[in-house]
Amino acid sequence: MKSIYLLSVIMVLFFSCSRKMGILDQHYKFEPAESVFLAKQFPEHRPNYEAMEQAHEVAQRKITAGQRTSGNWTLQGPGNIGARINTIAMHPQLSNIIYAGFADGGLWKTTDGGANWFPVFDNEVWQSIGSICIDPNDGNTVYVGTGDPNVSGYPRAGGGIYKSVNAGQTWQLMGLEATRIISRIVMPKNQPNTLYASAMGTPFYKNQDKGVYKSTNGGQSWEQVLFINDSTGVSEIVIHPTNPNRLYAVGWNRVRNYEKTLVSGPDAKVFRTDDGGQNWTQLKNGLPNDNFTRMGICISESNPDVLYVQYTNAQTLNLEAIYKSTDGGESWALHSQGNQNGLPNNALGGFGWYFGKIRVNPKDENDLFLLGVGIYRYDASSNVWYSVNDNNAALNPHADKHDLIFRNDTLYLATDGGLYKSEVNWNPNWIDIENIPTTQFYRTAFNPHEPNLFYGGAQDNGTSTGNGSEINNWQRLFGGDGFQMAFRNDNPEVIYAETQNGNLAVSQDGGNTWSGATEGLSGSRHWDMQYIISSHNEDVMYTGTDKFYKSDAGIIPQWNAISEDLVDKTSKALIHQFTCLTESPLDPRVLYCGTSDAMVWNSTDGGTSWTRITNGLPTRYVSSIKASPALSSSVYVTLTGYKADDNTAHIFRSDNNGSTWTAIAGNLPPYAINDVLVYPNGNDNVLFVATDGGIYITTDAGANWDRLGNNMPLIPVFDMDYNPVNNELIAASFARGIQTFRLDQIGVGLETGTKETTLRWSVYPGVAHDVLEIRGDNPEIIEVFDIKGNRMASLYKPTSIDISAYKPGIYFVKSGDKTQKFLKF
Repeated sequence: MKSIYLLSVIMVLFFSCSRKMGILDQHYKFEPAESVFLAKQFPEHRPNYEAMEQAHEVAQRKITAGQRTSGNWTLQGPGNIGARINTIAMHPQLSNIIYAGFADGGLWKTTDGGANWFPVFDNEVWQSIGSICIDPNDGNTVYVGTGDPNVSGYPRAGGGIYKSVNAGQTWQLMGLEATRIISRIVMPKNQPNTLYASAMGTPFYKNQDKGVYKSTNGGQSWEQVLFINDSTGVSEIVIHPTNPNRLYAVGWNRVRNYEKTLVSGPDAKVFRTDDGGQNWTQLKNGLPNDNFTRMGICISESNPDVLYVQYTNAQTLNLEAIYKSTDGGESWALHSQGNQNGLPNNALGGFGWYFGKIRVNPKDENDLFLLGVGIYRYDASSNVWYSVNDNNAALNPHADKHDLIFRNDTLYLATDGGLYKSEVNWNPNWIDIENIPTTQFYRTAFNPHEPNLFYGGAQDNGTSTGNGSEINNWQRLFGGDGFQMAFRNDNPEVIYAETQNGNLAVSQDGGNTWSGATEGLSGSRHWDMQYIISSHNEDVMYTGTDKFYKSDAGIIPQWNAISEDLVDKTSKALIHQFTCLTESPLDPRVLYCGTSDAMVWNSTDGGTSWTRITNGLPTRYVSSIKASPALSSSVYVTLTGYKADDNTAHIFRSDNNGSTWTAIAGNLPPYAINDVLVYPNGNDNVLFVATDGGIYITTDAGANWDRLGNNMPLIPVFDMDYNPVNNELIAASFARGIQTFRLDQIGVGLETGTKETTLRWSVYPGVAHDVLEIRGDNPEIIEVFDIKGNRMASLYKPTSIDISAYKPGIYFVKSGDKTQKFLKF
């Protein structure tokens, strides 16, 4: 281990920070990604990356062994609503070749300057990309560091550094798996086998796998050359463009676990080596010596003696100051300060630990850019900073900037909402680079009035709709972080949408205007508060906070509690909230709910009384619960998270309303399960589960499971729905947008066995109460399905259909591959 030479003794042996947080108050409102993180680690209070890695490895072995169905997933989009990009890299000689690394969506590449993109990392386990380094001497050699260097509310892990020698066609793991988060990889220009990698290490506990690592054999082996302490990682490293032995690194005190979040400390300092990492010196002359949060550093290519360092205040988490050195770091002077010279101190939005990026134009040592919520540029001629946003607000880049590179007088900008480019001039004209479908969806919903459109709520990007035929033209419906949507069968103008922490809204004009829909709710709402419209009476809705709520007020709900507290506030869970609920489609009196603290309850009398039904279930976060569409006393529950020495997936079935449970995980990989969907006409034999590694199907009630489809990578899928019109499964992935799978590809479907495509028939009228007429040709077999896909009737050569006993709502008449919709009133 190489030493750090300090000019003065700093009391860092006892790790401390004024921003430590203990167990948070139950009314704390979590960011959505943070809540996902908490769900995955309950009840052990720390994530088990070894268990996650094992699940990936088991899944990969099963894929290799052919344990998956035939058929392919279809990407529906969006291509124009991007996800968070952490890092960008460009081929050293060919500017049309660009790589973009996503927080969750893997590594993407373009060979035509951004017009078309394709994934190049799909076969690897870890899809969170922190750094990309292309060998400056050989553009076909690419190194990728995995893990999310922003260490946000849901710290995404990685599995070390990967190398490709054929421009991304294949990859080899090169080690450093234990570091979990690689923040930067750099290479000297004339030493093709030498690499340096900075690592944050696992942020959940103190560990030795942090600092700077060096390889002199192209990544075959690594040596730790800088270690600050077991609570401090290195968030950024830069290398002198002509002196391969001189590097600069900045430390970051960062701990993020169940009991505390630490974002600042005494080790946010600048370190330099002049001998290729053998020895490091803390740079101090003119630099502040207080506690700070994440820093940024950059070096000028045109004049390598010029460096800039950005400091962020440890208390306010806003911009503190920028310092400049003109002598390679020997001395420093204040360059800019927050709230002066046009540079607002809130440029970092009050969460400066999320950024830490400052960049200098490689052709101009004074042309400086600060990345934060927005992007700011320094005009040396007037000593003034100004916002580098487009004059047209609609064309401004998405908020939260994470990387900026320069090439041929063009800027490329990575944001929470995708990739942008603009000329390097003083009148920016930002262009949104589209067709990179990596949106992170939490929820999806089928709209019976628009069966060929898809809907979903996404991280950072609200609620939107569109389809694959116009993949770059999805439309935004509602803002914030998007979550659950819902639609009434009897009125196409009524739409429900939701933002984080249970902020439910309703539109009665197709999404043009919205009003609140939370009147009467109290208690702690889940970040992804679930609600449903009753399939028995659409004027009835259900939701839950720490109690079960019901509304029978119609379109605009008025909520009333129909239970006492059903959460376990004595448990060690950080939050105590409903996470899922369901109503039996066969009996409106039967209700179920699950909670974040491992509680599961049922009511068989419409909510008058409740029974705890956890006997036989593990102590886990309850991720979904679904009542059987075929058997009134059957119900399914899934639980999520990873736990040491528990290498099983968790899905259970009960045939007595939850009195006893039977595990039906079968041969599933030990992934956390996020959702279950019971196929409506499979007699409970056909089930789908959405996991942290894709979707799996069983056709024998859980005895055996296969991965669904050939072309979905090992990515998280959080939610599913079923489209009965097209007989397709809809998947809300948290890395690759909305995807669909036609079930007739695997013989699961509504087909009668007769393809009467040449017959011309229709039902009349489209809105009816008692009887439908069959007009035109007379099909041999006609079937009727409700909105959930349940088969209502199968008729032989009918001339009419009796619908008098049907409940009001939308239904579908199907023969062969033709489907027609009607409304029963």
